[in-house]
Amino acid sequence: MERTLSDDLQSLAAAPPGDIKRSKTARLRAVLPDIETALQSGIPHGAILETLKRHGLDMSISTFSTTLQRLRKETKEGRAP
Repeated sequence: MERTLSDDLQSLAAAPPGDIKRSKTARLRAVLPDIETALQSGIPHGAILETLKRHGLDMSISTFSTTLQRLRKETKEGRAP
């Protein structure tokens, strides 16, 4: 019963790997609270990226960092959809 990293980031927001209707940013936004929790718990970006990749969301560390920064800014400004 061990899955976690918030159950693999809520099974990557329940989107199948081939889901082309949602952008990477939208899929990352859906699991942002779980990503933030993982980061606050000391989980490195690389481990989070591996989890995301296992669920069909493959991105570079640079793309992840930039997208994370943008999503945090959206949230702070109250612009998150």
